[in-house]
Amino acid sequence: MPTNIMTTLEQLTAGRILDVATGSGSFLKFLTETVESFSEAIGIDFKDAAATPFNETFKGDPRIHFQVMRAEKMDYPDGSFDTVCISNSLHHLEEPAPVLREMMRVLKPGGSFIISEMYCDGNQTPAQQTHILLHHWWAEIDTAQNITHHKTFTRNDLIQFALNLELDQLKTEDIADRSDDPLDAAVFDEIDPIIQRYIERAEGNIALQKQGEQLRERLHAVGFQNATSLLLLAKKKSS
Repeated sequence: MPTNIMTTLEQLTAGRILDVATGSGSFLKFLTETVESFSEAIGIDFKDAAATPFNETFKGDPRIHFQVMRAEKMDYPDGSFDTVCISNSLHHLEEPAPVLREMMRVLKPGGSFIISEMYCDGNQTPAQQTHILLHHWWAEIDTAQNITHHKTFTRNDLIQFALNLELDQLKTEDIADRSDDPLDAAVFDEIDPIIQRYIERAEGNIALQKQGEQLRERLHAVGFQNATSLLLLAKKKSS
């Protein structure tokens, strides 16, 4: 993680944290282990099934808990949280803007607003482009089955989301870890079954199944690395 935002997070008194579309809570775990201090952390997700992996992630910490809740209409009063965050979920939302506005509503003036999201453009390695192409293929199959999953956004799209909000002291950093071997057999063992599941889910759509086979060939020829993410950190204006 680049130094200036990491330093800011390490010095952050995060207070009461809300992690939106938390899933298993992986980003919330990173955040709670990084900040100077926090008093409570809540992860919300509309999927009941997320509760089990989330609770396993934070087993034994009574300050952190999970609630089933839709992000576009939260059951919290205005200004309920000192820190709000969302990670790699904007492209899974029907409309990101209402969710971001709702996050702003429940954030206290002067509170910290954090977005972390992979993006699809920029100077990415061929192995990173494999990740992007796979993700967009997964999104096509999910969308065909009425599951909300859009292609990932561009870097400028993500910055524009933040600029549309009443934020101050906006900082951005590009996060790219290219240290892993893109041709690591362990990566193939992890991703090959996912590709196969999606090929099977695309039954009846020959074009999408063919695309999956081509992406599997690309995976083994070019390799895989996580796409670059953009980390945005800002404050809600006090007035």
